[in-house]
Amino acid sequence: MIKRLNKLKSFILPLAENNYRPLILDGRFLTYIALILIFAKFITIFSLFYLPTTPFFSDIATGALIRMANDERVVLGLNPLRVNDKLNEAALMKAKDMVDNDYFSHWSPQGKSPWHWIELAGYDYQYAGENLAAGFFDADEVHRAWINSSSHRENIVSPNYKEIGIAVINDTESSRNNFIIVQMFATSRETRIDEVVIEDPVEMIEEEVIIEEEVIEGDLTEPETEVAEEDEEDEEDEEERAVLGYYDTNVYIISPGTIEKASFSLFQFLLLEYDDLIQKTITIILLFLGFVLVANVFVRFDVQHPDLIFRGLAFLALFLLFENLDQSTIISIVMGTPIIG
Repeated sequence: MIKRLNKLKSFILPLAENNYRPLILDGRFLTYIALILIFAKFITIFSLFYLPTTPFFSDIATGALIRMANDERVVLGLNPLRVNDKLNEAALMKAKDMVDNDYFSHWSPQGKSPWHWIELAGYDYQYAGENLAAGFFDADEVHRAWINSSSHRENIVSPNYKEIGIAVINDTESSRNNFIIVQMFATSRETRIDEVVIEDPVEMIEEEVIIEEEVIEGDLTEPETEVAEEDEEDEEDEEERAVLGYYDTNVYIISPGTIEKASFSLFQFLLLEYDDLIQKTITIILLFLGFVLVANVFVRFDVQHPDLIFRGLAFLALFLLFENLDQSTIISIVMGTPIIG
């Protein structure tokens, strides 16, 4: 244990044993770290261009925007919004109409208002609102743009709204050629603004117990006959399979559904969490490297190696560049800021 601690000290600190040249600055360690971070940034750039082409992008962006909207409301003590299928349908119809008629506005060129689509979806609204956005790859960027706009933020945190619907589609037919989003808020006439429905948990438990008792008290003689008949059928099937030289264990290593769920989870991580993880890692590296540089200068102030200090400062500047080159910055460079309406 003591030997390991001494090696760690020699790796980080300037000591007589390493001729006051710690291996972290004198070796290739920082070069390897820089190469790993460059590769990590390439993954970020690749995911930004590839993920929007997958069928998962719309669902991931939709879920993220709903979660962020509800997070804003919870902070203010408001009830989270419920997803409504009719509002989803209204948002999708509005998004498709903007693509088909090549416009970006709350009102269509034909004079159709946002409420036209809500009514067309069969939603009888008491209050309703709409947020629009276009030209984005990052749901967090769109949410921040909405929150920074007073009118859009008012829609997100309005206590008058109880339900939400979102549509995200790729506008490949118009000159924009990017994703557009329609976010609709509403409260139906059937819902009172101050309505809170709380069911008695005791009554719910009693109902469940009654249902279970009814199942248990059923006729138990019939299943025994059915089981016997099923056993005979299984034996016949096994005999047939043995004769045909075929046997299916019904045990499979993986299914298409499992692959799809794994792909969705991976894409969701890459789109929503990966960049944040990389940025936190870079911050830790910066703090560690800063400590090493300070130690290299002040542990033995009379023994200095300018080449090591210069090398450390160069890598420090490179890592600072990586920290500032986050996902939002890359998107702003490539796509510009999103348009909201």
